[in-house]
Amino acid sequence: MCGICGAIASHTVTAHEVTNVQKLLCLNYYRGKDSTGMFDVVEIDDKKLKLVGKGKGKNKQKEVGHPTLYWKRTDPAFLFANREMEIQRMTRWADHTLRAVVCHARAATVGKVTADNAHPFVFNNILGVHNGTISGDFEGKEGHEVDSAAIFEGIQKHGIEKTLNKLYESNGSVAYALVWLDTEANTIYFIRNGMRPLHYLTRNGTLYFSSDKKDLSYVFDIREYSSEIKEFTINVLYSIKIDDDTVALTEKRLDIKYSTPVYQTYPYRGEEGWFGSSAYSPHGRPATG
Repeated sequence: MCGICGAIASHTVTAHEVTNVQKLLCLNYYRGKDSTGMFDVVEIDDKKLKLVGKGKGKNKQKEVGHPTLYWKRTDPAFLFANREMEIQRMTRWADHTLRAVVCHARAATVGKVTADNAHPFVFNNILGVHNGTISGDFEGKEGHEVDSAAIFEGIQKHGIEKTLNKLYESNGSVAYALVWLDTEANTIYFIRNGMRPLHYLTRNGTLYFSSDKKDLSYVFDIREYSSEIKEFTINVLYSIKIDDDTVALTEKRLDIKYSTPVYQTYPYRGEEGWFGSSAYSPHGRPATG
């Protein structure tokens, strides 16, 4: 599993709110210890930025043709939060209005631990992070060491609905929580299925999100089961337009050919007699056999 967290503000993500995201990222270290990455969205006067690359080997930083930077490191999340995010807080985010920051802590289930394999993955106007694993083969997976990269390339080429349907046609398990930025639409999107969590809450015009609700509970000192913490509904596409003066989520239900996970209990014989054991089909179809 991996960890995803971040914040989107209606006006600006303040220094104090960046601290909240740093805390969330440190907590997400326990979901992913192999590498860390993030991307941001800032308001600047000149949106015609150069495409540049900084860093060699395990550390890479790139700027895309939009007021957005992304960072990919093999550092653990707590080190990334206290070093890279601190640098940006004192420089880039001090000079420009920070509207959004999205972070990812990777658990390397597929692919080597390298900066290139850290999230986010970038394909033209799409920058995205993924928590989950697609174990089977699906269209576009060939040529990528990491299944997550193939997902975001699919979103860039075919859109989210067609891409997800291709995943469910694969011959393996399908688990995902996805957060991505479309720089052309200036919009951040969220979607998950029942195999991976993703939660959010809103405070003072800023929407915070994190994989585990307990992390939001800890950072904001509220009960874990507070109604203030909400979970993204399964396979509903949520979106927030960055340049709006609100962080209200827009919802769209997609036409995805899947069913919700169906759990079954069947008996098996142990040393002490018959017991119950649960099984589920990775695609949500009833388990058999």
